[in-house]
Amino acid sequence: LLLCMLLRGLDLGAGTGCFGPALRRLLGPEAYIEAVDLSSNMLEQARLRLCYDRLLHGDVLDAFPPRPCVAAAAREEVKVEDCRSMDSAISDEDAQLLDIVVGADVFPYIGDLRPCFAAVARHLRPGSGIFAFSLEELPGADDITSEVEAYKLMPTGRYAHRSQSLSALAAEQNLEVMSQRPAVLRYDG
Repeated sequence: LLLCMLLRGLDLGAGTGCFGPALRRLLGPEAYIEAVDLSSNMLEQARLRLCYDRLLHGDVLDAFPPRPCVAAAAREEVKVEDCRSMDSAISDEDAQLLDIVVGADVFPYIGDLRPCFAAVARHLRPGSGIFAFSLEELPGADDITSEVEAYKLMPTGRYAHRSQSLSALAAEQNLEVMSQRPAVLRYDG
């Protein structure tokens, strides 16, 4: 008897799919990988990379089951077929859990990350799931006294977040911070 587990990944705010090839290499050719983005034009570019099994046009929270197809279909830019149900081969509840969720350069476009962290925590495989993301750090005092101070809209039009508040948010959702390091991810100008 040979048992094998199908790995599942989700790329939040996938854009043109730049992270898709690395995610495919990491999880392997048999993995099931979905991507979600607000822009249908970006998703069309991601489709050309041939690394995703399913592309979802919508908000990052639309990617977490149960899929809000009826609500999403009411929005003009989202079609019902964008929210089709999961493949019948992946119907067991445990098989629906995600092994990795990535958010490369998406959180600077989201202020309050609490709903996203909560959704990830509910759908990440307990004990082994990985949630990896990038963000722009909001410099300042370590003392966070309110939720509003946890993030700020910057002059660039992107949100910056305080790493201390994200550590607290992760702990609140029973997510363990394994690694955190500064890096230059984009150059504007």
